[in-house]
Amino acid sequence: MSYKRCLGRSAMCISFSLLIWFLPVSSSGEFIEGDYMNGRGGMLLPDGGRYEGEWKNGMPNGHGTQTLPEGIQYVGEFKNGLAHGQGTLTSPDGSTYVGIWGNGKRHGLGTFTFPGGQKYFGEFEDNQFHGYGTITSFDGKKYVGEFRQGKPYGNGMFIPPDGGDLEGK
Repeated sequence: MSYKRCLGRSAMCISFSLLIWFLPVSSSGEFIEGDYMNGRGGMLLPDGGRYEGEWKNGMPNGHGTQTLPEGIQYVGEFKNGLAHGQGTLTSPDGSTYVGIWGNGKRHGLGTFTFPGGQKYFGEFEDNQFHGYGTITSFDGKKYVGEFRQGKPYGNGMFIPPDGGDLEGK
């Protein structure tokens, strides 16, 4: 999903694509080492990716690393083959997400860093900015406020790099 939004009366515009990614990891693929039923092991996945980490009942459960052929990598907790708990997603374009995952989606408190250096710190729901958060542009401009379904919503405050502020809806 791509999104472009100008905040407040400023010229601060934020463009980004939220990376919606996560394929469940199952025990179908080429087992390369260890115990993939219950224990620790690695597997080459049918799409060319790779999973290494803890397994329970033939599914990634516990700490592990999944790397996709495109170079996207997730390091963190898994539950039933999906990212669940604390984890870090890194993309070759320079974007990263560090935070809480729920059932393979960003869900909870986290920080998303955009390729251009902009950052969002706040709450996520169903892979989108949702709840209270702060977007900081690469040059220090900030928007602090509520987000709903990935967009600024309700009251918010624009804070320029010099420390003044503008409030609005």
